[in-house]
Amino acid sequence: MFEEERFKAAYRAAYDRVVPDGDFIRRLEERSENRRTVKKVTQGSGFSSVRTLGAVCGAFCLLIMLGLPAMARAVPAVYDVLARFAPGLADYILPAGNVCTRRGITMQVEAIHVEGTTAEVLISFSDEDGSGTLINGDVDLTGGYYLESDGGESSIGGCSFLEYNAAEGKAYFKVNVTSYDEFARTHLRFGVQRIMTRCSQEERQISLENTLCHPELKEMVISGRSGGSFSDYSQFFGMRGDDPPRHTALVMDLPRTGEGLADGLSVVGIGYDEGLLRVQSCRGNLENADRHMIPLLTDAEGNEKERVCIVYWKEEVNGERLSFEEEWFDLGGEEPEKLQLEGSFFVSEGCVEGNWEVDLRGVER
Repeated sequence: MFEEERFKAAYRAAYDRVVPDGDFIRRLEERSENRRTVKKVTQGSGFSSVRTLGAVCGAFCLLIMLGLPAMARAVPAVYDVLARFAPGLADYILPAGNVCTRRGITMQVEAIHVEGTTAEVLISFSDEDGSGTLINGDVDLTGGYYLESDGGESSIGGCSFLEYNAAEGKAYFKVNVTSYDEFARTHLRFGVQRIMTRCSQEERQISLENTLCHPELKEMVISGRSGGSFSDYSQFFGMRGDDPPRHTALVMDLPRTGEGLADGLSVVGIGYDEGLLRVQSCRGNLENADRHMIPLLTDAEGNEKERVCIVYWKEEVNGERLSFEEEWFDLGGEEPEKLQLEGSFFVSEGCVEGNWEVDLRGVER
C-alpha cells in the first residue's frame, strides 16, 4: 500500500515548496478501484497512461531512490498554476514541445481541453534567452488570440492573466474560446497576434470640487456602450442617418488641449445634470496600448453608487484619433459634493507583434 504521508515528508525535505497533491493521489486510488485507466505526472512531459496504481507508486518510489532534490527542481510551475487557477485542466497538460518563438519571446501551450464548440487553454510567455528583459511581470493579451481546426474557428473569447512566475520567467494566461462549429480535436492551431509587456495599475482619488453643473453636451457617433437599461436614458441616445446608420450618444462637450492626451490615461472632466453624474476620461491612442479607468463612487457611509451606463467613442485631437469614454452614475437626488470618487487606472504598453502560433496536430484533447 502506498504510504502517502511518508512520501510527503520525504518530498518536503527535498524541496519544501513542492508538495504532492493528496487529492491527486486519492483520485488515483479511486480510479484503480474502478479498473479505469489512470495517469501519472512525468517530469516536463505531461501525463502518460499506466494501468495500475501500483505502477504509479513504483514510479514514485523510483524517483525517491534516484534523488528527490533533482525531481523537485524539475517540477514545472505549471502544476501549481493549474491547481490554483484551472484545476479542470490538470488532466490535459501537453508535452513541453508545443512552443513558438518569435520576436525574442516564446509562447507555450501548456494545457488545452476541447469539448464540442468550446475550449479552455493555458498558455505562457517567456523570454527566448531567459533574460527576463521583455517578460518580467504582468503581461496583457489585448485581443487577437484564436483557436482553429479543420472543423471550427473561435469566434468569441475571453482571457485572464493568472500570474508571473519569476523562477521560471513565465507569465501565465487562461483563455476560453467558443466556436459556431465543433473543433476537430485531432488538428488544432492556437495563436496570439500581439501582447503588451508592460502593465501597471494605480489607485487614485479623483476630486469632485470642479464638477460642472449642467455641462454642454454634443452628439458623437459611439463605438460601443454597456450598462443597464438604456431605455431609462433614451433621451441621450440617437441614430445618425448614415449608410449604414450609426448609433450616437450625447456626451459632455469639453475642451481638448491635446497636451499629454495621446500617450496617457486621464480624467478630462466631470459633470452633473438631471441626477446624472458623468465622468469623462481619455484613453489616448490605443493603436499600440490599452488603457482604461474603473471609477468607484461612494457616499459618506461607503455605499457604492450605481454605474448605469458607459459609452465609448473616438475623436481627432491634433491630428490623432484618440479614444474616450464616459461613465454615468445615477445619484438618486444626492448632491455630488457629498460623495467620494476614486479610480483604478490600468495601463498596458510595450506592444510586441509576434503572431505566435502552435500547431497541435495529433494532440487529442
